[in-house]
Amino acid sequence: MADSDIAHDRHGARSSDEAVHTGVPSPPPSVSLFLEAGLAAAVVALGYLLLRTSPVLAAGAFSDDGVYLALGKAIASGEGYHSIYTAGAPVHLKYPPGLPAFYALLWWMGRGLDTVHALALGASLLASAVAAGLLWWLARARFGLTRLSTGLFVLSPFFLEGLVQYLNLATSEAPFLLSWVIALVLFGRLHRAGTPRSRMGWALGLGLTVAAATLIRTQGVVLVPALLVALLIVRAGSRPVALFSLSALLPLVCWSLWHRLSVAAGPVSTQPDEEAYSDWLGAGGGSELLHTTLDVLRSQVTRYVVALPSHFAEPPVLGGAILAALVLLAVVGGARRLRSDPDVVLSGAALSVVIALWPFSQDRFVLILLPVFGLLAAAAVQRWAQPTVHRGRWGYGLAAVLILLVGVRQMEIRSMRFGERAEGELYFHPAQFLVDNTRYLVAASRWVAERAGTEDVLLAPLPAGIWLYTGVPGVNATPAEPDVGPSDFDVPGAFLAHRIAEDGVTLLLLWNPNFEINRDAALVQRTCPDALQFLEVTREPAGVAIFRINATDPCLSTEFLDPLTRVPR
Repeated sequence: MADSDIAHDRHGARSSDEAVHTGVPSPPPSVSLFLEAGLAAAVVALGYLLLRTSPVLAAGAFSDDGVYLALGKAIASGEGYHSIYTAGAPVHLKYPPGLPAFYALLWWMGRGLDTVHALALGASLLASAVAAGLLWWLARARFGLTRLSTGLFVLSPFFLEGLVQYLNLATSEAPFLLSWVIALVLFGRLHRAGTPRSRMGWALGLGLTVAAATLIRTQGVVLVPALLVALLIVRAGSRPVALFSLSALLPLVCWSLWHRLSVAAGPVSTQPDEEAYSDWLGAGGGSELLHTTLDVLRSQVTRYVVALPSHFAEPPVLGGAILAALVLLAVVGGARRLRSDPDVVLSGAALSVVIALWPFSQDRFVLILLPVFGLLAAAAVQRWAQPTVHRGRWGYGLAAVLILLVGVRQMEIRSMRFGERAEGELYFHPAQFLVDNTRYLVAASRWVAERAGTEDVLLAPLPAGIWLYTGVPGVNATPAEPDVGPSDFDVPGAFLAHRIAEDGVTLLLLWNPNFEINRDAALVQRTCPDALQFLEVTREPAGVAIFRINATDPCLSTEFLDPLTRVPR
């Protein structure tokens, strides 16, 4: 890039020092910026078409995608917001309805699972590409970043192997990112609107977009207070602030009331994986809640510090240093941009806090923040580099070297993703476990379709995926649990016994030896030999052990259910 491009932008975008909002309508961005944004979106779309694994993955390989697709089918078929993939088809309590409602439209349009799954994957790819294009436009038009800094810090995170996988699944990652970025664009339009009528229109759009983000992912609710404070900082006016608040909260209140009525009508499941997220809080008072919150915070920070560096570079110390540098630059950039762009700063900070306090740690929650963090980091680097060309060369040169290291790591991950677990450390990474889960779903679904009866109920990993392919309901044998507090597997054998007694499961499917359900099954089989009848182990593409459950064996209740908390002999 030319020296003049390092020192300042030559295409009409404001420099970072000139970006403080004035509340006065600004000239529209040049056509070239819109063309750049479109090109950035096209680059991401083409890259994802070439790099994504999702077209060869089974529906339900990530678990959440199977649940979203099944809920969409329940809505489309008129069965309501019910978990029709599980025993008893209870009212669904965990995920908000935004994405299932969209998938219901696909079920109405498509004729079968393969078509619906393909459309869902295409929608995720499109959402990711549009989000990238809008972020490019924000970086250039509002933040005044150069093409070089925008490409290095904002666009390149989209090509982390983890994000390539997560943003191309039938899950909430891509649509949530898109709705968040659209909210940032609308906030800027609201702040620059020249007439009261236009400000009210943008406020309505902003509120509805934030409501949509929350109905896509529960964590999105923190965008409401974050953007409300941002509107107050820029003095958007009392009427736009009131309209934003009303339009953001009213859809959420309506959904909450309707859902409460549905729950009251029932049925409601006792399955751990069908519980609401809020259940982990328990019924304790303020001091207990504070203690739990601090435990979660310590746990999550520790887990992310350990797990995330391997996404960026090896050894983990180098990966951690790169991640820490990005976070530090984002903090510096955020501090400098708080007055001029409070929507970006406060929404990113609010999502970071809720992720740190979310008791279910998953790397995707953090990875999805990186393009926006990159926006703030680029602002910090560019402001430091602008005074002299010499600084610019050193700053951008170092950034390019670090991104090159990260790029090498992504190629390493891609080269190992189809290998066995023993060959590397990729067990944590979607590039590996999604492929492994697909092998399991193919083997399990084939056996269930050929051998299971119409009255059977499965206890198995990824039951929503198996239901999508076979129509046989199941209970999740590997429920998602909070990272702190008691586990459903604390009393050996009790989880399996309870699912047999309460859900009427008739077939047990075991696959990954690392799952705790295997320990339960081994103990039950050893203690109550007549309770589990081994049938067979599937062959390719994965070995799944199948057991017939004898729920009438009195040994189950004697040894594992009476009393509930007693550890079996």
